[in-house]
Amino acid sequence: MRYLTALVFFFFASNLALACSCDWSGNFLEISKNSDVITKVKVIGYENYFSREFETDSIPLTVVVEVIQLYKGKLTDTTIRLAGDDGMLCRSYATELKPDKYYLLHYDYKGMTGVPEISSCGEYFLKIEDDKVVSEAMRLLDISFTKTMSLRTFESKLMNTLGKCANTSLDPADNLVNTQVQESCLPNKSSNFPYYWLVLLLLVALIFLYIIRSYRIKKA
Repeated sequence: MRYLTALVFFFFASNLALACSCDWSGNFLEISKNSDVITKVKVIGYENYFSREFETDSIPLTVVVEVIQLYKGKLTDTTIRLAGDDGMLCRSYATELKPDKYYLLHYDYKGMTGVPEISSCGEYFLKIEDDKVVSEAMRLLDISFTKTMSLRTFESKLMNTLGKCANTSLDPADNLVNTQVQESCLPNKSSNFPYYWLVLLLLVALIFLYIIRSYRIKKA
């Protein structure tokens, strides 16, 4: 009996060691500043089913979505596939996105190969329900999540957050490319750059004026 108990403990400890852990990276708008692709989608269905050990059912590892609007980024197709979790990865389960339902979601393609994924380490998707955005992250405690509001209000907040990084046309067909790009627009990085140089130049000018004034005082 002692050996059986030790074996069971080792089994669960091994699974816990393999399980993913990560810090919460923020709500939808906070994450959108650094995301490569931000879309409004309709879920078509699932693919790539996986039979879980010690379970009688199977779960899909991929969710297939149709892009309705594209707020940021480029696509190679208006139908995209996103990798879900198998229980050991820092991803949302594919089944969290329900068929025939609409969502706002974002993901990264920078440096990625194969199917992109939806991370579970932040608010990477919002459900659209009765023309409102609803956060699934409300189930969790002590995290930053999006309050329920009208879709139009949230879209306005999103476009303001993205600034010059927002697509001029939200039609996916206007943002198709042959090869997925590897660069993402980062609004904060580009907008802060001139500010730092202005502060530096002002500081140099003040030091120069101070030196001249001190020299004139000593000469007098």
